[in-house]
Amino acid sequence: MKPTIAISVVIPAYNEEQLLSKCLKSLTNQDFHLPFEIIVVDNNSRDKSNAIAQSFGVKVIKETNQGVVWARQKGLLQAQGEIIAQADADCYYPSNWLSLIYKHFSSTEVTAVGGPAAGELKPYWAYLIYKFSFILIGIIYKLTGYVIYLGGFNLAFKREKLLQLGGYHTYLDSGGDEWDILWRLQKIGKVVFEPKAKIKLSTRRYRVGFVRFWLIHAFYYYVLNFVLAKIFKHRFIYSKAIRNI
Repeated sequence: MKPTIAISVVIPAYNEEQLLSKCLKSLTNQDFHLPFEIIVVDNNSRDKSNAIAQSFGVKVIKETNQGVVWARQKGLLQAQGEIIAQADADCYYPSNWLSLIYKHFSSTEVTAVGGPAAGELKPYWAYLIYKFSFILIGIIYKLTGYVIYLGGFNLAFKREKLLQLGGYHTYLDSGGDEWDILWRLQKIGKVVFEPKAKIKLSTRRYRVGFVRFWLIHAFYYYVLNFVLAKIFKHRFIYSKAIRNI
């Protein structure tokens, strides 16, 4: 009898040849003792991302609809694991990441688990944003039991629960694999913040400069994009161009 897959790690990839190898190396070296799979969703890459993923022997699938949430949805539908662990191609994961996450799902009331991230030291202001944001998230969680934010790069949930909710909202782009599913999952169960499950991520998107990042990336591509799509159930702003800065 084929063993049940406990966790499916889903990684969207759009032209990620520079960082994907380091990400996959960290994920294939997990100390997790149960069967798990790694799924790379090739989202129309024109570089060597597909070949790199194939070289690691992971499952590679294609999603032609452009956008991280479309890629996440394809991974959700193709996954065999009881738990979906969202990961990003420009992040690096400690060897006990899956073990730290999985232990919380022994509780039937838990629907999702996530943890913090540490950014690179350059630019330093980006590093500080991640550091103090997750300190605040941890404090609020300890005081209230409520998780106000989890990044799409470090968020795991019970697959059947999101399927019951209709899966990802693919009309969303930025925020669709973070705020949206976090809010929806918290309505039907407990979300746990695990501070020990800290990952490292690239701050490449912050290197466009402080002002440009906050005005163009943070406000226009992320906040405004998310709010408009949430209200009108349609994506108006396409952020494909900033996926692999």
